[in-house]
Amino acid sequence: MFELRLYIRTENCPNCEMLKKSASEKGIKIETGGILKVYDVDTVGGLAESAFDDVRAVPALVVDEDGETSLITEASEILNTMEREL
Repeated sequence: MFELRLYIRTENCPNCEMLKKSASEKGIKIETGGILKVYDVDTVGGLAESAFDDVRAVPALVVDEDGETSLITEASEILNTMEREL
């Protein structure tokens, strides 16, 4: 199974805002659906999921392929991966 998990903050995160704006300009929707799950680390559920994936900074993208995970924290690489996979 292949899954992308995107961790962002909805408030007070300039890098998250930049990522959302750049994604929108490329036609990438930042919303849960298909292989993409979006978590807001400002919520209890999002924070719990981020701890499970060992995410320490946002924005971050976890690529999970059959239980093998990799963590991407560079905004441009997050966008490139999402553009390629979505």
